[in-house]
Amino acid sequence: SDGAVGHSIEMPFIFQSWTGYMPGPGDIAVSERMVQYWTQFAKAGNPDPSNGWPAVSRVASPYMDLSERFEMKTDQADGHCEFWASVRLPSPHL
Repeated sequence: SDGAVGHSIEMPFIFQSWTGYMPGPGDIAVSERMVQYWTQFAKAGNPDPSNGWPAVSRVASPYMDLSERFEMKTDQADGHCEFWASVRLPSPHL
């Protein structure tokens, strides 16, 4: 595995819906922190106003590494968008 995770993999952590899985202390800590970020984002539009949350640009794509350490990292934005830029979508679309 390349370490990537699928879309919506965060849902058990946000809603603490551990179907068929017994979370450990690290899982619970990550879950609680994620809920804090989501709640703060809903209230103020910024998940972490104390440390700032850099905006995504055409050059850089900052993201939070959601592990026990919660570390802000940056990736190149354009490399991940090349495929989607080439996909033709019917008009109108959402």
